[in-house]
Amino acid sequence: MRIAFLVSYIGTNFYGSQQQPGIRTVEGEFIGACIDLGLFSGWRDARFQFSGRTDAGVHARSQICAFDTDYPERAVSAINRKLPGDIRCRGWAGVPEGFNPRFEVSERVYRYFFPDGNLDRGKMSLAAACLPGVHDFSRFARVEGKNPERKIFSAELIPDKEGVIFEIRGESFLWNMVRCISHALWLVGSGSEPSDIISDALSNTGGPRFPAAPPEGLVLWDLVTDLEFAPMEGLEKSDKFLGDFRCRHHQLLKAAEFLGE
Repeated sequence: MRIAFLVSYIGTNFYGSQQQPGIRTVEGEFIGACIDLGLFSGWRDARFQFSGRTDAGVHARSQICAFDTDYPERAVSAINRKLPGDIRCRGWAGVPEGFNPRFEVSERVYRYFFPDGNLDRGKMSLAAACLPGVHDFSRFARVEGKNPERKIFSAELIPDKEGVIFEIRGESFLWNMVRCISHALWLVGSGSEPSDIISDALSNTGGPRFPAAPPEGLVLWDLVTDLEFAPMEGLEKSDKFLGDFRCRHHQLLKAAEFLGE
């Protein structure tokens, strides 16, 4: 049976989501837990797939993984107890044999959390107003041979008692794209640059690329998919980890909120 999980994780102690030899990654921990539980013997044979990648230090509230297993009941009942505390599965669904989570997501939503409450949200909103539509994001991403054009559905600044939240929704995103846009918004909000800095960069794509904002502020917030996930149990270990995480990072991120509590 092919099974999919709705996955959340705190990226602080991961070198990104994609598995890499010799370092701690989200996929590596997840695959190791599945093998320890006897759900499959090898990730290739199980066709283990994530819906996308996140960089080192980036968090996810909604990520989808899928794999084949002969023991779906064991997977649902035991995976959260086997996973480390900074990864949790919030839901599960049986999916068709050819299901690939990467291609089943029609929209992706990111949020960037700015901890500085002194930023000018009004000016940042003006700067972000030009983002919806199809644009060349060459100056806001590491393109590396890919098509620099992306379609953005919405971009808005959300007030928060501890800072400002930037939310952007689109079909897909380039490497570092949201973090580079977030850095430009920080320049505007802090008064270092005018509100038209982003619109100018979208019109004049031959200039230098904006640097990326720190990864710890970025959360893969939501995915738009036709899947309906049944809720999961066995979250006790993650709940304890989240409590510790809140104590360490409460001024930057609301861990309980972005992990769906």
